[in-house]
Amino acid sequence: MFLDGGICGTSGKRYEEVKMTEYFVDTTSGVDTRNGLTIATAWKTMARVSEAVINPDDVININSGEVYPGRFAFRRSGVLGHPIVLRSYGDKAKPILDGSASNSMLISSPHSFLRFENIDFAGSTGSVNTVQLSSHDLEFHNCNFRDSKNKGGLGCWADQDTLYNISFYDCDFYDNYTNGAFTGGTPNMRNILFIRCWAHRNGHSLYADHGFYIGQGTTVDTCLADHNSGAGFKMNDNEVQPNYYPVVKNSETNNNHYGIVFTHKNAMANNNLIHSNTECNLLLYPNAWGGYRCFFNTVVNATHTSTRGVAFTAGSHSNCQVKNNLFIQDSAIVPKSNIEFNGNLSMFAPFFDYNLYYWNGLANGSIIYSLNGLATFAQWKAAGAELHGMLLNTLPDFVTRYIDFHPIPASNLVGKGIAISGYEMDKAGRTRTNPPTPGCYEPAYTQTSFSPSSSVSSSISPSVSKSASSSNSKSASSSMSKSASASESKSASASISKSLSPSNSVSPSLSPSSSISKSVSKSESTSISTSSSSSASISPSASVSPSPNAIVDLTQVVAELNESANKLEIELANIRNNIIEISQVIVLLEDMNELG
Repeated sequence: MFLDGGICGTSGKRYEEVKMTEYFVDTTSGVDTRNGLTIATAWKTMARVSEAVINPDDVININSGEVYPGRFAFRRSGVLGHPIVLRSYGDKAKPILDGSASNSMLISSPHSFLRFENIDFAGSTGSVNTVQLSSHDLEFHNCNFRDSKNKGGLGCWADQDTLYNISFYDCDFYDNYTNGAFTGGTPNMRNILFIRCWAHRNGHSLYADHGFYIGQGTTVDTCLADHNSGAGFKMNDNEVQPNYYPVVKNSETNNNHYGIVFTHKNAMANNNLIHSNTECNLLLYPNAWGGYRCFFNTVVNATHTSTRGVAFTAGSHSNCQVKNNLFIQDSAIVPKSNIEFNGNLSMFAPFFDYNLYYWNGLANGSIIYSLNGLATFAQWKAAGAELHGMLLNTLPDFVTRYIDFHPIPASNLVGKGIAISGYEMDKAGRTRTNPPTPGCYEPAYTQTSFSPSSSVSSSISPSVSKSASSSNSKSASSSMSKSASASESKSASASISKSLSPSNSVSPSLSPSSSISKSVSKSESTSISTSSSSSASISPSASVSPSPNAIVDLTQVVAELNESANKLEIELANIRNNIIEISQVIVLLEDMNELG
């Protein structure tokens, strides 16, 4: 969103006096000596675009399905409400701005108020990112930032106050040597937004390279980070700005070395789904500062047996809050401590409350590891933690355990938290109940009047996925979908999806038919109707007690729904195993390709 304005050019004319002009670029049939005003008279190179006099509101159309080599350095500016637009045309793959000889694009201050749509920024060499930004008021829509050979896909860095009002919508950051996306530098960096973006297969270092590495004034919302060498999301405010904080919310991270990492002070994470990362799912490393907020996150099952699910390091933890989170490290799956503290329990205890924990269902389970040694939940409370928190003695009641992380209604998770002002919505955009449910989701389905077990989704995405063409993605997780329903703000039960096709989606019916309607008796005309969301209801037409036949029919319906739900769980488990096997085969083939 462009927030600042001004006057463009040196002639003294305001943008209102300049008529919008469209230009066309076609590397196959274009000629740079033409006027570029039609497809038939298109320019050939991006260098010709850089030389042209481009005004606010002008549109540069780049032919899709083609490769445009060389660095593109944009030297023009739009103004508030009248950006210069660079976009693709045609129905082929995104046009590639190939920067493999240097880098793909450089935008420096004062060039600003620019908008980019459907562009594939690919390649860089040396110590530069594929796209390097040090200006303000820029927008990117549905673009790729990929294949940097020595640095990252995106770098936002400036020594002066020029980094602000930069937005990325539906963009992908992948196959880069270091970070997928990086923001940092100027103390007053602010209003940097990533919305519905995806970072995957970035980095080579377990500790230095991440999917999203964000600094102060940067917000990541409804994004996905998976299969990155370091963290899915790392937040670092560089200790320079008390007014702008890094924020990760409504997002998902899985299959990275770390899930989310906090460093320094004042970082915020809420409504995130953090699961299946290797070393640990959540790492809070505040050095000597603190001040972070960690609310309403679902943190499930780190996968390496020798480490921990959640880790907190030593340092000052003043003014910190960790509330309404769901911490699950199922010892039957990965036998490791739920939480590890690099310090004494009493150092961390005061800022933990209203969280739910599960380890092995036993009250004497050693869920905590600290410098005091192993500790039970009772010892954790005795140290001053979790005055209202709970240790679950039964497995968490998810719709499909460790696949669909929505709690079922009337589960052992619902209503155990405390309301926090400013956090009234869950990850899916639903209004939270009062008291709210710890974790990123409130229950997804309306409870029926006869059996909680019938409240099962009729369409469950088995895992985080996104379909991607070979031209846009080489990720093993390209079979994973990133699209979602509007009601979940493009955030599905265990996924953020961007394109859901029949080949990678699962929408089985949970009931023998999408609509069950049984007549119980002629006099009562009672019916049971199961909608596509499997929210069944019983509505007698009069206040008459059901006949024995009605009870038999109800029991049969419940049995059929439960049987269908069990079959679906088995089917989803098989699908997930198939995805894992396919990913392993892809990795093996890529390793063989690199060797041979």
